[in-house]
Amino acid sequence: YQLVKEAQQLGLRLLQENKKASEIDRQVRKFFAKSKFEDYFAHGLGHGVGLEIHEPPTLNKLSKEILKPGMVFTIEPGLYLPDFGGVRIEDMVALKSSETEVLTKAPKDLIEL
Repeated sequence: YQLVKEAQQLGLRLLQENKKASEIDRQVRKFFAKSKFEDYFAHGLGHGVGLEIHEPPTLNKLSKEILKPGMVFTIEPGLYLPDFGGVRIEDMVALKSSETEVLTKAPKDLIEL
């Protein structure tokens, strides 16, 4: 959980105007690789949200998109271990010229049951 939380925080910090979406995904993958978990990050880092729940920009390793102010998208890294389970932490964000606004307000504290 802590590793995914740190990856998500990294993804949020990397967001900025005119940055390649694929570069942000690549940096988060590189972060997971340091802990030998890159093979368990099997999806993209995020996707646009608008009239549809999944739309451009896509934040994944194949994306050709450049981030622009006004875009709304998710940052949602997750790790999934076969025959065990996984964790994903997701926020919706709006990119502005001078900052990134996190639109979701859910706490990130791990609650053990």
